[in-house]
Amino acid sequence: MISSCSYDNKETLYPQDPGCDTINVSYAEDIQTIFDNNCTMCHSGATPPGGFSLEDYASAVVTAKSGRLMGAIKHQSGYLAMPQGANKLDDCSINKIEAWIKLSYPDN
Repeated sequence: MISSCSYDNKETLYPQDPGCDTINVSYAEDIQTIFDNNCTMCHSGATPPGGFSLEDYASAVVTAKSGRLMGAIKHQSGYLAMPQGANKLDDCSINKIEAWIKLSYPDN
C-alpha cells in the first residue's frame, strides 16, 4: 500500500484569474499593445486597408470614432472580420478596446 501527504493549498493548485481590468484602461498601457500585436502589421503606413490606421494614438482614435472597429473585431454581421485570416481577439482584448472607446479614448 502506498500513501502520501500533500500540503498544497487551494490557491496554489488553482490560482484565480486576475481578471480583465477595463476600469483603468488606456491607450499607452493596454490598447497600443493589442493593436501592435494584432493589427498594425496591416493597418499602418500611408495607405492602410480601408483607410483605417492603428499605428499611433491619433490614428487609432480616428479609426475607433468611425464606428467600424468594434463590429470588425467582434466579427459581427455586416463587418469584415478582423484580424483578417486569423482568430478573433480574446475576450479581454475586445473588452479593453470597448472600454477604451466608452471612456473617450484615454491615453494616460
